[in-house]
Amino acid sequence: MKYLVLLCRILLGVMFVVFGLNGLHPFFKFSQVLSPDAVTWFTIMSAHGYMTIVYICEVLGGALVLIGGAVPLGLIILCPVTVNIILFHMLLNGSVGVIPGVAAATFELVLIYYYRPFLSGICNIGARPMLTREKPVV
Repeated sequence: MKYLVLLCRILLGVMFVVFGLNGLHPFFKFSQVLSPDAVTWFTIMSAHGYMTIVYICEVLGGALVLIGGAVPLGLIILCPVTVNIILFHMLLNGSVGVIPGVAAATFELVLIYYYRPFLSGICNIGARPMLTREKPVV
């Protein structure tokens, strides 16, 4: 199982670092044809700097997952990006190109499963703020 986790970490990290860096400074082109709605959406988001922030999040989250010291933090950064990638391709682009997003989501789900003890605090329903130096009740 440790090899599965390592493989998912490497593939997910490399995927997001490479595509994030390509978004910040394009070094290879895609031959994918986007729908007119997708081009409009992407043009607006790029013109206002939104996509730059997304690409920075991709590089940061991918690097954290790839390095391995803060995988849960990297997953927290990458999960919303992955959801947006899948929704973009499903809703605006006629599901063309949704396969890389689904692959990233699969890698993330595997990593979330194996890192679940470190993510359990996020999903705690009875969470309350620590106003004193008392230990949290889990």
